Amino acid sequence: MILLFIVLVFICFEVQKATKTPDPNYFTTNVELSTNVVEINEELTAKLTVKNRTILVFPFIRVKLNVSRDLISEGPLEFSTWLMPFQKITVDFKLKSPKRGRFASRYITFQAGDFLGMDEFIFDKEGYAEFVCLPERSGEDISK
Repeated sequence: MILLFIVLVFICFEVQKATKTPDPNYFTTNVELSTNVVEINEELTAKLTVKNRTILVFPFIRVKLNVSRDLISEGPLEFSTWLMPFQKITVDFKLKSPKRGRFASRYITFQAGDFLGMDEFIFDKEGYAEFVCLPERSGEDISK
C-alpha cells in the first residue's frame, strides 16, 4: 500500500513538472483575419485560436498576439486562461489602422506556469497573418 502511494506521488510530481514547463508543440495556433485588404480606419477582426494537444491541464496560460504598434485595438491583444486537455479557445480582436501600409503578425507569445507565478515559462509560436491598408483615394480619375 505504501509503495502504491509513493508511485502515485511520483506520478503527480512528474505531471506537475510537465505542465510547468510546456513544450511549444503542446499547442496549435491559428490566426485568421476577416479580410486581407482594408481602408484607412476600417475595422478588422483577427481571430486567434489556441488548442491544447495534450492530456495535460495547464493551470495558467497567457497568450499575446504580437502586431505592429501602429495598429489601434479596442483593448489589449492578450488574454489569460487555463486549458483543459484537448480544449480549443478562440478569441476575437478588433483592429484598425490609422495609416496605410502592410501589417503582419509573425508570432504569438505564450507565458505558462502556475497561478502563483513561482514557475513561469515563456516561448514564441508562429502565427502569421497579414493585411494591407490601402492609401486614401484621391479625387482624380486615373483611368483616363
